[in-house]
Amino acid sequence: MNNLENNANFVLIFGSVILALIYQFLAYLKIEIAQVIVLLIVFTFSGIAAIIKILALNKNLRAFLTTDILSKTLAFFIPFILAVMAKQISVFYYLVDYSFSFLTIGEFFAFLVSIQSIRKKEDIKEVDFYNIFIEKFKKIASKYLKIEDNNDNKK
Repeated sequence: MNNLENNANFVLIFGSVILALIYQFLAYLKIEIAQVIVLLIVFTFSGIAAIIKILALNKNLRAFLTTDILSKTLAFFIPFILAVMAKQISVFYYLVDYSFSFLTIGEFFAFLVSIQSIRKKEDIKEVDFYNIFIEKFKKIASKYLKIEDNNDNKK
């Protein structure tokens, strides 16, 4: 019984230290905690709905886990990267708020598409607005920075 109490105390202390570090990191980056919590909740529900959709449509679960979940996890860190950039250039703080909002809306849309796919028993292709935005931004940036694609020059 005493060993169980020691293990529980260790877990509580370790969890409290980790939580304190996360809150300090968010405070340092000037990110609202509510934004992160809402985004995590929407990501969780979207991921669960997408897994149910994959199982309902008899698709490859391993391929889904390696591609979709990984890409969603990496997309989750985009606002944090912008927040680190905003520590040097304060204008980026507007982009941090917009990226949280944009990701939340996009994941909510993905959640609704997954629910509709489950109901219709067919795979509905979702339009990933975040990646479309990134591609448009890359094209505009390369146009104004006069960056050319080097793939055409290789023979």
